[in-house]
Amino acid sequence: MDAEIADRHGFSLRYQDGMAVLIVSPRREGQRQIYVDDVMARMKLLGIPSVPAKRIREIVDRGSGIPEKLVEWPAGKRLCAKVEIWVSEDGMEAVAKTEEAKSGGAGIDARMMDEALKSAGVVRGVDEAAMRVLLEGKTGGRSIVIARGKEKVPGSMETMKCLFITDRGKPWKQLDGGQIDLKELNYIQNRKVGDLLAHIVKAIPSKNGFDVYGRVIEAEPITPGRLFSAGYGVSETDEGLVANIDGNVRLLQNSIVMERSIQIENVDYSVGNIDFDGSVTITGKVADGFSVRASGDLYIRKTVSRAYLETERNLIIRGGLVGGDGESCHVGGNLFTGFLENSTVRVGGDLFVTEAILHSNIEVDGNVYLNRGRGEIIGGVAIVGGSISCRHIGGLRAGLTRIYVGCQPKQLKTFRIQGVELKALQEKMENLSKQIKYLRSKRNPDLQEIFGLTSLITQHRKSLRNKALEFKKTQRSLKAPPETILAVRGGINSDTIISFALDEYHLAGKNLEYVIFKRENGQTIVQKLRHGEDVTLPEAPGHEG
Repeated sequence: MDAEIADRHGFSLRYQDGMAVLIVSPRREGQRQIYVDDVMARMKLLGIPSVPAKRIREIVDRGSGIPEKLVEWPAGKRLCAKVEIWVSEDGMEAVAKTEEAKSGGAGIDARMMDEALKSAGVVRGVDEAAMRVLLEGKTGGRSIVIARGKEKVPGSMETMKCLFITDRGKPWKQLDGGQIDLKELNYIQNRKVGDLLAHIVKAIPSKNGFDVYGRVIEAEPITPGRLFSAGYGVSETDEGLVANIDGNVRLLQNSIVMERSIQIENVDYSVGNIDFDGSVTITGKVADGFSVRASGDLYIRKTVSRAYLETERNLIIRGGLVGGDGESCHVGGNLFTGFLENSTVRVGGDLFVTEAILHSNIEVDGNVYLNRGRGEIIGGVAIVGGSISCRHIGGLRAGLTRIYVGCQPKQLKTFRIQGVELKALQEKMENLSKQIKYLRSKRNPDLQEIFGLTSLITQHRKSLRNKALEFKKTQRSLKAPPETILAVRGGINSDTIISFALDEYHLAGKNLEYVIFKRENGQTIVQKLRHGEDVTLPEAPGHEG
């Protein structure tokens, strides 16, 4: 409006610092004559107090183009542009809302903006580009962010990122329903000489932030990074840790190590028995009567029959295991397989079977999982330190199926050995007593021999007391942990014998379906399972896996 009047009449009136000012531009050729009456009429319209005509004439004649004071005009402030600033609750953003000046009022200037910012307490993070937009009056009445704080940047110390799977507690891929995909197990991760195993991530310095009030937002203390040392077969470079040999990469405590790893097509007369310090992959078959021993992980792609397998860590058999005479396998870690048949198996960790355990004797320190497929345990003896989850147990004409849960195999074996020794000692003492009785029945008994046998009985009696105490101590320790469970998602045959450690539960000739066995208050209880109900097995205490 003021610009239009200035263009049309050659002058403008406005409020400035409590005064009414008159601005007359230098006269251009052809421009209309400025009359004092026009100025006074405009002053009356805006409510500006009157001034002598002479004062107005002097300003018009000068045509200086700069504001020249006419008279005090406090009321003119209401015509001026307005600026309001709001600060967000977190103090990280300030927003300016403007109201354009009315005719005769002063527009937004730098001093007005400074005062508005100061009034709102905004002292830091002012956006100069936004400030220019406001001063030029280009906001169109919209709010505009005039200042922003700066977020803190947490730092970190130098660290390393491993380029292989380090968490081998559960590296397997699960299919629908919890079945384990034996094709996707990642226990053996082969690398070649020169492969980068872990790269260095440089340290990032922490930076404090601030809000628009100027308050410092302190960054958290620098988080320590994890640096791995170079173990066997690994060297350190500026980039990170690199393999020096071909083999299987592992994280051993805080060191990255390479262990020897071999891949064999078949174990037969062409290669002989395998005893390897490292991990072994067998892509073909293991012939009957041969043995494979590995200090690392052992992976076999086909079914193994009547061979002996031993590994200090994990055994993965894509097919299954058919046993022969004697022990079939001894596993320090976890065993994954499709099925077990007529096998004698010792597992230090957990046992995962996708189909069935048939007429086998298994000793497992951890848990047993048969969650998909047939999911059966039929015949044989299962001694399990943890819990069992399966679909079926026992079967008609399948013979006795004996299940121990919450019973560490080594403890049960010790208990049985102590029992045998105790019984043998008792029998030995009974035989000695019979000998003494016989000698005394003779007409001329050999007193020296009787004395010797009596002394021997005294020694055995002392030994018997000690062994009896050890036996009872072991017996008391053989208690299933209270969280131990046996979950059967199908049926359990009445011929099955179930024990929680040494506490036997009798099915009393009943076939049960969809049940879970638990221990409560020293008793075995049976609860119904809903179809499709998920059961999570507790981690077995003290197993080696």
